[in-house]
Amino acid sequence: MTFSEFFQRYVYLRKCVSCGERLGYEYRNDAYCDACRVAFEKAKSESCPECMRAMADCRCVAKRLSEAGVKEHRKLFYYRKSEPWLPENKLVYFLKNHKNARVATFAAEQLSYRIDELLADEGLLRDEVVITYIPRSRRSYAVYGVDQAELVAKALGRVAHIECLPLIKRVHDGKSSQKKLTVKQRLKNTKGMFAFNKKCASLVNNRAVILYDDVVTTGISAYRAVSALKSVGVEKFYLFSLAYTPK
Repeated sequence: MTFSEFFQRYVYLRKCVSCGERLGYEYRNDAYCDACRVAFEKAKSESCPECMRAMADCRCVAKRLSEAGVKEHRKLFYYRKSEPWLPENKLVYFLKNHKNARVATFAAEQLSYRIDELLADEGLLRDEVVITYIPRSRRSYAVYGVDQAELVAKALGRVAHIECLPLIKRVHDGKSSQKKLTVKQRLKNTKGMFAFNKKCASLVNNRAVILYDDVVTTGISAYRAVSALKSVGVEKFYLFSLAYTPK
């Protein structure tokens, strides 16, 4: 037994992200205990009211994002702010507040199957695609010390064997928090918020982009990020997220 395995088996403390139950070594690749995992899978099976597919199979794209060029939006479950105790919501909160490789990898593995489907459906090779993410606000990063989108996107790149690059840089945070604003106010608040990272200019030629964000609510941040990518000639966009906030 290696020291690493010994540490993982007998020293490392892992807990369910939802109820806090201590998890054994056999749960090293999971984020939930058995009961909470059942609830999580149930959330993924909830039907989309538009396409009637399970949420984990839904590809519906909000009108604004579709008009911007996003071909598909893959997500796992609905996010309902009014029910913070739900196991799926607890996953979102945990990632926002903890820099945890195990949980980030779990989230990435949940999405990696959708990437395999996407590549097959679109006839894309892995080296023809790049994964990127919407950077967290500087204010939030200063408070929590983690960019959850970056953490999961990099894990998704490792799991899916696709290059992950920081194609988007945050120019400013906006005058107000997006959570408190209407759609029109969010559009104004995010103007000029994102720009293309010129250091990656030579790495995106003729490649499709998978854009990751943890939760998509109005889609304004994704819309601005896509606009920044379109400005340098990127033509194919696919949006991936853990959750989507219902209208």
